[in-house]
Amino acid sequence: MTDGARPLTWQGPKLEIAGRSYTVRRLGLLDIQRVARIYAAGSAYVNRKALANMNQMSVEEIGTFVLDFIPYALDEVIEFVASLIGIHPGKPEEKLKAEETNEGTIRDPNVFPISGMVDVIGALIEHEDVVAFFESVKRVAKSPALKSLTARLSERSTRSKAATAGPTSKS
Repeated sequence: MTDGARPLTWQGPKLEIAGRSYTVRRLGLLDIQRVARIYAAGSAYVNRKALANMNQMSVEEIGTFVLDFIPYALDEVIEFVASLIGIHPGKPEEKLKAEETNEGTIRDPNVFPISGMVDVIGALIEHEDVVAFFESVKRVAKSPALKSLTARLSERSTRSKAATAGPTSKS
């Protein structure tokens, strides 16, 4: 299942935050786990209906939703964003030892001001790997094989053989 030729070289989105240049790295399988952790940390606090209908949201609505989500999974978001742009994540304030600071890390507002988060979210929304991932998910969701599988799973279970104690439940 291919769409044709892809570029032989990949170039990540470039960002400038607080006078420093960053290149957003490629996204891979382990990033799904990181995003799942962020989702798990925040999903108890946000509207699940909004999560289920993200494919119907505009880019602006998705950006706002992500910003609303961040406080519930802040440390997970910081770790993920720091890994995306290749900067040290620092430590939560309560975990710093007496002589430690977060100077020079993503937690330092002189290095990564709040507007930097908006820049990273914008880069992710347009990131080639994110776009390709969601295009693939849409293709799979429209697949006749997937529709056939889900139809079979929703069918009523067959009756049990005479030697069993009654109808079986769906598995």
